[in-house]
Parts: sequence; structure tokens; C-alpha cells
Amino acid sequence: MQETLTEPRVAEARVIPIAPEDDRYTVRALLRRTAASPLILYLPWEVERRWNSPLDFRLIARTAAEEGLEIGWAVEDPDRRPLAVLLGNDVDDLAFRT
Repeated sequence: MQETLTEPRVAEARVIPIAPEDDRYTVRALLRRTAASPLILYLPWEVERRWNSPLDFRLIARTAAEEGLEIGWAVEDPDRRPLAVLLGNDVDDLAFRT
């Protein structure tokens, strides 16, 4: 099972923004080239229709586990956050608290 980020680990994490045109395959390739951990994958509002299926998040979680990466999510869209939570991914919304 993938380890989730605790609050102290969040402070150490490198944030990787997902571009609006990125899909799960682009992000998986990016994770395979990344050696740093922990990571926070930042999913903005502006993403295409993608990222609306549990499969999108499941494949990212699997790739992170295969690469030995500790990941968390920062998801702007509250409707997409539960998709990451269902799969045991840590969803961190600290960045959106004011």
C-alpha cells in the first residue's frame, strides 16, 4: 500500500503541477523520470475532461508505487478530490486554505 503524506512530509514535498493538457499517460511518464520523493501532484481546475475517473488516479498510484515514490494530491476541484481519496491517495488541500 502506498504511504500517504503526513503534515511534516508535506512541508518537504516537491510540488509538480499538472498542466491543463496533461493526461494520465503524461503524468506517469513524468513520475518515471522523477527521483525526488515525496511529491505533491497539483491538479488545477483547468484540466480537461480527463481526471474524472478513478482509473486516472489508480494508474498514477500504481506508477508511483512501482517507482517507490511517496505522493499526495492537491486537487482544486472538490468534485475530483473524492476520486483520489477512494484509492487511498492522500489528498492535501492545505494549499487552498486561507
